[in-house]
Amino acid sequence: WQRLEPEARLFQLVQSLEELGRLTQSIPRRLDNLLLLAEKGNLKVNLEIPEIRRQIQHISIITNRMTAGLILVGMLVGSAIAMGVSPHDTWSVIPVLGIIGFCVSIIVGGLLVWSTFWDNWRTSRRKDNDKS
Repeated sequence: WQRLEPEARLFQLVQSLEELGRLTQSIPRRLDNLLLLAEKGNLKVNLEIPEIRRQIQHISIITNRMTAGLILVGMLVGSAIAMGVSPHDTWSVIPVLGIIGFCVSIIVGGLLVWSTFWDNWRTSRRKDNDKS
């Protein structure tokens, strides 16, 4: 009841107005200091993003997998073209290289898919363990 009395409310209002007055007096000085630091190139911002290292690691993994996928597609296309070359028109080794490249591409692609599923499974288990 004491907080709801008009005198208490008036006292709180006066205190808030005094604090606002002090703040409005200090803002120009602080703003001037901030602008001077920016002009000199000495302005530093301390920004903390939670789990930034883990996020960067995930982006790195995704980038590596995308790169491996693009290389894999290139190998598959190149191998398919090499397999389509007639052995009579050119060296007979080119279709054989195409078959070898195709087999290697299939193996590398399988490993890439397996590692993706393995990492997803491991990450989900880690999250489940962290929740427990």
